[in-house]
Amino acid sequence: MGDYLRQEDFTELSERLSSALEDMGVTWETVMIRRKSYHLREKHGDIIDKISGHTESYFHFGSQSEGTTTPGLQSDIDLLFCELGVNVMRTIESRKSGMLNVLMLKDDSLPPQHYILQVTRPNSSAPETRVLDYRMIRCANTVVLSPERVIKDYERQMYATFKHVKICGPSVNLYGHLDTVKSFCVRELMPEVQRWVNRNRVGQWPTAKMLEAARMCPCFLVPSGHPGSDTRYVEWRLSPNLIERLLVYSLNITHLKCYIVLKIIKKAIFNTEVPDGITSFHCKTALLYTVERTPTSIWKPHNLVYLTILCLSTMERWLSQMLCPHYILPDTNLFDGKLMVGSCRRLLKCVNSIIRNLPRALCKIAIDRLGMRLLYRGLGIIRNKDGLTRQQQNMAIQRTLDHDRLQCLYMFELNKTNFSFDINTYKILQQLLLHGDKIEKRVVRLFARFMTSLLASTVSSQFIRCNKAVTKVILDCFKHSLNTDVASTRLKLASMLYCNGALHAAARVLDDVEQRMKHNVINMCGCLQSLPRDSTLDTFLGLPPSFPDSRLNVQNVVFCVRFTRPEAFCVPTVLLYEMNRAFSMEDLRERDVPDTWWMNDGCVDALVFLRYMQYLTYKGLGVNERKVQALNAILDYIQRHGHDCYHLDTMMNLAGHCIEMEGKVEHAKNIYNLSLEHRRRNNAANWHVERLSGL
Repeated sequence: MGDYLRQEDFTELSERLSSALEDMGVTWETVMIRRKSYHLREKHGDIIDKISGHTESYFHFGSQSEGTTTPGLQSDIDLLFCELGVNVMRTIESRKSGMLNVLMLKDDSLPPQHYILQVTRPNSSAPETRVLDYRMIRCANTVVLSPERVIKDYERQMYATFKHVKICGPSVNLYGHLDTVKSFCVRELMPEVQRWVNRNRVGQWPTAKMLEAARMCPCFLVPSGHPGSDTRYVEWRLSPNLIERLLVYSLNITHLKCYIVLKIIKKAIFNTEVPDGITSFHCKTALLYTVERTPTSIWKPHNLVYLTILCLSTMERWLSQMLCPHYILPDTNLFDGKLMVGSCRRLLKCVNSIIRNLPRALCKIAIDRLGMRLLYRGLGIIRNKDGLTRQQQNMAIQRTLDHDRLQCLYMFELNKTNFSFDINTYKILQQLLLHGDKIEKRVVRLFARFMTSLLASTVSSQFIRCNKAVTKVILDCFKHSLNTDVASTRLKLASMLYCNGALHAAARVLDDVEQRMKHNVINMCGCLQSLPRDSTLDTFLGLPPSFPDSRLNVQNVVFCVRFTRPEAFCVPTVLLYEMNRAFSMEDLRERDVPDTWWMNDGCVDALVFLRYMQYLTYKGLGVNERKVQALNAILDYIQRHGHDCYHLDTMMNLAGHCIEMEGKVEHAKNIYNLSLEHRRRNNAANWHVERLSGL
């Protein structure tokens, strides 16, 4: 490889590069937080499906879930949906009753990594001769599962559910940052995987224990044919994603830093030469082959530049041969359909130049200010822009992950109205609590709090409707569910007490909430309402002084307060309008499915709801000074934070209702009209304006 590959020549630059990456968030702690965060999301989705009676399983793959990204790389979130209602068989003996059974077919005419799925009859092992549903087509005297029709069916579901949908091959991109793929699971050991496990290796990696674990990993069939195949319209691609994740999870921090450097080079340099030619998966493949063929002892931070050059040299060899073998399925050329001869030549010249001048190339990279970090920083404490230390930068990244994880988990609120409090739901949760893994138990405990809170509020609503006294059991349910976050369940308790006429008790709960909210807390929303600040590190860099070393958790986060229709008698009357915010058929047509998950409920910012409940409670108690303070606090909050808060229309509607109760009808009407300027459609202010127009 030449004299330029001497390790000792790059020691100082390697240490600077390694330290710069830690500045950018590539620390072992942050990597593990990313992985745990996305593992929680997987478990959350699986448990939701079990409770809802669906037959899908969720898997997060790619850079975000691996922990192999930085803020500047702006990596998408990759989500794979696995349909569990289809039994994929390698042999006919594996058929299962009560499921759609499909047999994997393979012959020499099919490209490597690809299969055809033949449909078998429901009650026998014979091939199906009838096209039974939309996903099937007839092919060469047999009925097969069509990948194109499965994709079309999946696309139709996504278009019916989400507004911002973009189709890219077998994946559906949602809202520009979430790539989703539909797949089927292959639980039997594939011969390709067995060959990979058994192949001769000269190094110490993967270990025997890892190879044995890989044999147990299911594979997936993705609806994607080979780009050069005549039968691509019926081909399914075999994807060993779980094995790849197992391999990446076994790597140390130097391996991961090397991989991230490759991806930064790919984005900053390769993509300018040939857009979308070299992918992150090509970089991962180069890393895995290099790790296997090199001694474990050299993967240390002071060798990082040298190791990056080794990976680039692997890529250089592939480009010269126009052949990039899949790491686990080496018969597959990953350049097929991606790179033509001219593109390979341009990239080969580019890679060769980078290998010979890697220090100079790195110093020119603007992503995450990498070049500036390498040029102008020493090896002591390094500060980012605005004088932030490495620890502050990493804490901001970790808080961003906490925010996304908590928001995802609290989206249980969006789905909870689809659940019934039947014995089956509790059996599922009980089994997971007794026999699930650590992550499942953690998610179930969170679900239990939400379900107990919802149950307490729903039963209270029925008691109030029937003029019955709320029992100690109901109050105990509220007590056991208070720690969903800082305030939202406590505010629901206060609302129930107010609606039940227990104004003094409601006032005590509200005073407790006010004290808790005086401590610095972070407002979040679980209703798919997002603000630009939710995804920026600056938001989590600029937290109050009480957060210098704190992560986000239920002790310092408050979610919006959410009431479902069964809780109607625990809700102040004006919020019932929010549950019927559609003023016309045009309002309903404007919604997509995620909108309906929260627009049929009453959702409001916790702090504003606190002040609104204080206004109602102290008005009922005749404490005029506290009532006026609460109203002024609502108006002040909207004036100071209206540009950057969730459910602004509902906030303004509550403020308008308070003004209305003060007898200032025209002023109230003006506030309702301001609410309509913020959201014209699906806004309860339309009802309030209509109502006041008749006065």
